[in-house]
Amino acid sequence: MIDTLLAFLSSSWGQLFLVIAAPYVVRFVKVKLGGGQRSDASAAAESKVPPFELSSRARLAVALLAVAAIWQTAQLVLLGPPNLFHDLGVPRDAPNFVLRNAVRKFVGDRLGMQGARDLATMENRVAEDAQAKRMLDLWKQIKTEERRGMYCTFGEETFVSCGDACTDSSDFAMYTAPTIAWEYLMTAVVIGIITSNGLISQTSVRNEAADVPTNALAVLAVVEQEQQRRRDNARKYAAWSLLGGVGTEVLLLLLADGQRNDPFGVLAMPFLYNELWNLRRWFFLVLYAGIWMYARPQTLSSAAIRRTTDLTDPAALATLAVNELETVHQRMRVLALVRSAVVSDEALCTRHLKYHRAAALDRQAVEADADYMAGVERVRDRLQLNRLMEDAARHAEIVVNAGASIDGSALSDEIASSQTSTLHTSARLHAE
Repeated sequence: MIDTLLAFLSSSWGQLFLVIAAPYVVRFVKVKLGGGQRSDASAAAESKVPPFELSSRARLAVALLAVAAIWQTAQLVLLGPPNLFHDLGVPRDAPNFVLRNAVRKFVGDRLGMQGARDLATMENRVAEDAQAKRMLDLWKQIKTEERRGMYCTFGEETFVSCGDACTDSSDFAMYTAPTIAWEYLMTAVVIGIITSNGLISQTSVRNEAADVPTNALAVLAVVEQEQQRRRDNARKYAAWSLLGGVGTEVLLLLLADGQRNDPFGVLAMPFLYNELWNLRRWFFLVLYAGIWMYARPQTLSSAAIRRTTDLTDPAALATLAVNELETVHQRMRVLALVRSAVVSDEALCTRHLKYHRAAALDRQAVEADADYMAGVERVRDRLQLNRLMEDAARHAEIVVNAGASIDGSALSDEIASSQTSTLHTSARLHAE
């Protein structure tokens, strides 16, 4: 059983499975070690939160990342660099006569000349089959041990393209270095687009703010700063990783001697360029997965919020926002009871109507201030408050249905605190 599992993990499909599953395993272990235990009510509330719809820009980023990952996976699993020795099933250090016999058998089978032993005779018909012609041409070029070493070290594409212009290993290394650097550059461009301000951050701020519904405007700024920090860190780590990867590959090719191909005597790589090609694909896939897990649009989890005690931390500020929202929910329930009591009493109903008439006059005076209302609309548009209010109403229903409650003795203080926060918010809106 263990041998079968190890054999699967050492295969290409097994390694692909590890690349896909590793981020989720790491996150699971991190949550468990971090003690992210949540109450039943919080877990139920989170489980009922509907998924948020990404913007068209965020969808473009997700599609670009998916295409890049699929392309790397397809190359790794389905394509791969050409290799004469792999195609013939011959080891790298096989004697020349073994390689010649393998080429003769392959060409004879392709041309329907089974049993033919003269390669010169086969050469007259080799133009009929591209693979047979490739085998014969390569056989002529790698008869010497030195040329075979160059072929195995720097790959077939570089060996054929450079041809007689490359005389030693340094020539081959410098010839193939721009191709390797170009692949790393394209990966850097993809990561730069995925983590750009116009794609991920805008949607991320909207979604995170929606998962922390509140009228405390400071939380929006904190969430945006948190996403900016994650995105900048992701770019920084990706840049250093790509620079380290391309530098290591070029250095190994420059140090290759064309014979042993065991860099620094640590790991034997008989086909150095091909091995680096495969490792490069795995490296890009792991990098894509890491960037997405770290810089994708995501919410501040309630587990992280409840673990935090530092009031300068974004999650701690989000805790205040969530507490404020729960206060609003409970205040709505209290107001519903008060309203039913007021309507049933004639004197209270009269006073209630007078109060609301006075409040309506105050609102009319405020709405007549054109500058103030224009400022409010600008802030609403900039911070998308209309959507936040809709999301707050939806989350209110979710939290109430999940059984969230608040201590009745502290209800009046919480209501007063919420009203004070609303007044401060109005003052900030007026200042805008």
